[in-house]
Amino acid sequence: MLFSRTYQEIEHTHYFKEGARGKLSVRNNCSFLSVCAQNNGEISTKIVKFFRGMRVLFGTFDSILSPVKEDIHSDYKKKIIEFLNIADIHITDYKTENISVNDITDPDLAKFFNNKYPNVEMERMLYGHTFYDGDKPVGVKYLDESEESAGTNKLFSYSSHIFYALENGTPLFIDEFDTSLHPLIIDRIIKLFNSSITNPKNAQLVISCHAVYIMTNKLLRRDQIWFCEKDQYGATDLYSLVECKLEDKESVRKDSSYNKNYLQGKYGAIPYIDDILWQTRFEK
Repeated sequence: MLFSRTYQEIEHTHYFKEGARGKLSVRNNCSFLSVCAQNNGEISTKIVKFFRGMRVLFGTFDSILSPVKEDIHSDYKKKIIEFLNIADIHITDYKTENISVNDITDPDLAKFFNNKYPNVEMERMLYGHTFYDGDKPVGVKYLDESEESAGTNKLFSYSSHIFYALENGTPLFIDEFDTSLHPLIIDRIIKLFNSSITNPKNAQLVISCHAVYIMTNKLLRRDQIWFCEKDQYGATDLYSLVECKLEDKESVRKDSSYNKNYLQGKYGAIPYIDDILWQTRFEK
């Protein structure tokens, strides 16, 4: 324990002596850690840097065009191409190309950007594929990302963040992780983080998903599986599988069939659907 805070009541332990300086100047709407870091606190600076290293991705956000920014994939280009090829996505190269808003061919998208960002240059991704004459490779043909599958774009957008996390030992959060990805690819990505060989710095992958098939004792431990369940007031409760108690008050065994038991409602966190009402509405 470094410190505890309840509103403006802050108590720091002897492990966090730099907290004495931050305690004097922290406002009620400020993070105590950030104030300590601003006062050149050694421990707090490390903690703030750790949190800033976290990356948060949204699996449902598929942006084909985005404002021009530094290419975050450049440091990992060779790894990314190898990663995609291992996943049976045959891309030999990729590059970006700047276009103006006037070059957007989709009329609805062009209207949106003309109204919102009329003077912004855009960046699009082009994927290189080997071009064949019969069975003979004769060159590389680049396809716009809009011509690629959603799964290819999704895996590409995840790839550099995965390598960054594994290389730096930082947490990676991905919401709706399983969107557009093949089950075997999801399985392999999780195994990258579970392995001490590919993840020597203990990077953490935190995902939300509906992919029940990954909920197996061969892939995940009980403490790695968490459920979200809404109560009658719409508030969400978050709890771990290792905390679950079955009807006989016994704990969940580590060799249980997690996904099968979950779908049978033994762990909770499943939607309650009124079958009769559902059927009646559709019959009408």
